[in-house]
Amino acid sequence: MSLNESDIELIKEFSSNMGTTDIEGQINNCHMYAKLLKSALNEAEEERNEKSRLYCSLSVMAAAAFSVIII
Repeated sequence: MSLNESDIELIKEFSSNMGTTDIEGQINNCHMYAKLLKSALNEAEEERNEKSRLYCSLSVMAAAAFSVIII
């Protein structure tokens, strides 16, 4: 799975808090965890963008090095 430890912990905390309060408390709990998950998603997207640029530049460098070796 592509979930890291903090994502799994967030899901566990969310599920443990459900059903312990009234309806308003559960709605607030859902809104709070939706915001937390949205920020975790944004961080994961930023990390993916950074790593994809790294792999792209590494492949270009490897191709350049291979062509220099061939020539």
